[in-house]
Amino acid sequence: MIIAIDGESASGKGTLGKLLAKRLNCTYLDTGLLYRAVAYLANQQNVLNNKAKLLQIAKSLTMQDLNHLELKGFEVAALASKVAMIAEVREILLAFQRDFANNSYKTMGLQGAILDGRDIGTVICPKADYKFFIIASIEVRANRRFKELQQDPINKYLTLEEVYESLRKRDLQDKTRAHSALTPATDAIIIDNTLLGINETLELVLTYISSKDKEILSNMAKNKEK
Repeated sequence: MIIAIDGESASGKGTLGKLLAKRLNCTYLDTGLLYRAVAYLANQQNVLNNKAKLLQIAKSLTMQDLNHLELKGFEVAALASKVAMIAEVREILLAFQRDFANNSYKTMGLQGAILDGRDIGTVICPKADYKFFIIASIEVRANRRFKELQQDPINKYLTLEEVYESLRKRDLQDKTRAHSALTPATDAIIIDNTLLGINETLELVLTYISSKDKEILSNMAKNKEK
């Protein structure tokens, strides 16, 4: 079973993906970390403007490379958005993501894989069993991200206005880029969580899944009993 979660920056899709994976006994991948890792490693090696080197880094990326604490930094996020616009990088990382979607849960004896990003339901896993597209107003998203960054020693000095402007620019880049632009799949369930907390969003998503798949309900019940 594969679940695709796409959506805007700071819409809560990452937290949703983690919680959903725990509830449904699935593996989870924040695909945005792939681009952040490529950007971070390229910046460390001072090769951000060297396309050949960027592609080499993308090809050699491993799951361990996604564990750098610096990947959550605001500066790395800005660099990642630029790296994500390079078609060849996206093509290389597509294989990484599809391999995770199709094989990670099998090797771990779990029920499925959950991936969140911006083109999971449209490009990476167009045949995913379930597709969700998460949105929220930019004002709410900026406030959420700002509060999150206040707990981060690296990014806590950013102002709400800076966070808002960064999200506005990221939205524009994501929705207008030539390759894998941010747009919901035609069969995706669109969820606006502007007025919903993360637990309310989780329960809403689960209603769509549980109404279609009785086996998942059974697995959820077993996991709660453990």
